[in-house]
Amino acid sequence: MFIQLKKYLRLFIAIQSAGMAKEIQLRGNLITTLIGSLCYFYLHLISFKLVIGHFQFPGWDTGQLWTLLFTFEIFTYLAFFFFWRGLQLTPKEIGTGTFDVILSKPFNSRFIAFFRNGSFHNLASAIISVVYLIFILIQYRIHTTLFGIIFYLLGLAISLWIFHCISVLFVSLNFKNGYLPGTSGIAFEIQEIYKYPATIFSSSGFMIRLFIIPLSLLTTIPVTSLLLRPVSPAFLVTYLISLIILSFWSHHSWSSALRHYSSASS
Repeated sequence: MFIQLKKYLRLFIAIQSAGMAKEIQLRGNLITTLIGSLCYFYLHLISFKLVIGHFQFPGWDTGQLWTLLFTFEIFTYLAFFFFWRGLQLTPKEIGTGTFDVILSKPFNSRFIAFFRNGSFHNLASAIISVVYLIFILIQYRIHTTLFGIIFYLLGLAISLWIFHCISVLFVSLNFKNGYLPGTSGIAFEIQEIYKYPATIFSSSGFMIRLFIIPLSLLTTIPVTSLLLRPVSPAFLVTYLISLIILSFWSHHSWSSALRHYSSASS
């Protein structure tokens, strides 16, 4: 298993390095995309400042809310970096039949399809978000520990995986229904949910709690770990159940879709 992990890690690094080198050569495009990404970054800051200036979030002080926001920024930009290009290209390749090239590779098709080369501007924005997060922890004198940081990073990794599983479920629809461009960005289009603490949705209706809270937990759980706040047992169970269900569901959906694609192209 370790050898396989090392093999895929080397492949991932090689793909990212090649993509970065290509972007650096196209400096004009790199500068433009970086400026656009930073505008998007600061737009979130401005809008969030307006929101927390007019609304109360019980149980969350200003420093904790800013910690949540920059965690949202880190999470979102890393999701763009890891998955966006794959989400854009895979449905098109399924529709045109060029997905056969991915199936011919001696690697897991899901890995090759989704973990394409990311964009430098997304990685740069994620790094800037980390810098801002550290600044907030210092400015508001927010105490954490080594274990808090470790569980924070672990929570981010799990949340990114859950995000990936959700994306796989939607992209898999392209195998049976033809090219569905809207499936590429669904998980990104609901990103406002990730920006606010899950506790604000607790008093909402059943359907909102069922679908919204699990998504909000993608950032709330890591932040709760970093802030050393007590985790609601109900939230923790919801988070873990979401991880298990979406992991198995996405695996089954992708495997079933591949069988359908193979039979359709044979």
